[in-house]
Amino acid sequence: MTIKEVSEKTGISIDNLRYYERRGLIPPVPRTESGIRNYDEMSIQWIEFVMRFKKAGVSLGTIREYIQLAIKGESTKDARRDLLIKTKAGIEEKMREMQETLDIINYKIDTYDQKCGPITNELIASWKVTPLYYFGMSTQIKAVIDRFHANNAKLAGNKKAMFLATSYGADDWTMEAFEKNYESILRFMNWDDAGKLFATGCPVREVIEQTNFPNKAYELGKSIQ
Repeated sequence: MTIKEVSEKTGISIDNLRYYERRGLIPPVPRTESGIRNYDEMSIQWIEFVMRFKKAGVSLGTIREYIQLAIKGESTKDARRDLLIKTKAGIEEKMREMQETLDIINYKIDTYDQKCGPITNELIASWKVTPLYYFGMSTQIKAVIDRFHANNAKLAGNKKAMFLATSYGADDWTMEAFEKNYESILRFMNWDDAGKLFATGCPVREVIEQTNFPNKAYELGKSIQ
């Protein structure tokens, strides 16, 4: 087979096929009398061997070492076996690490599905419209802040805060003063902003439920790490 045919069959570029041979990652490819590469079945098998090892994360140095030992024949059989055993142990360790990561991902997915959804629905069900008195902080929210004011030292730093608010007004500037209050609290408490969501033009719960704001709130909650 020509190098073009091998490239089409394996999906490896012609440049990479030449590179693999030049670096000793595959044994020298047979050539015609005119010097043109003529890949035989054994050459194809070596290429597939290299690609499988590469996909498994085996270093090019290890692959080259094995190929060079194989070229020398039976006298290197024990050395090749030892190298394969070492490579196998490395792959198994990576598989264990990947499985641990996969377990964490599955746990996170299950947590979102089993916990975040119900909690978000519960929060949405309990939403109340809190009035913004002249576009500033309402007495209701101030009362909440007063509750944790005595514990500033415990609450300050290394935390994230999220700002979700609704309003009757739908103007672009409706939440400006309220947002500045929120930003001042973040600065004072040394918190990180995890996101803001302003549901303007939503005077009552029934209106909120007809918008996409609940879904946005859910996605915002999911984004917290």
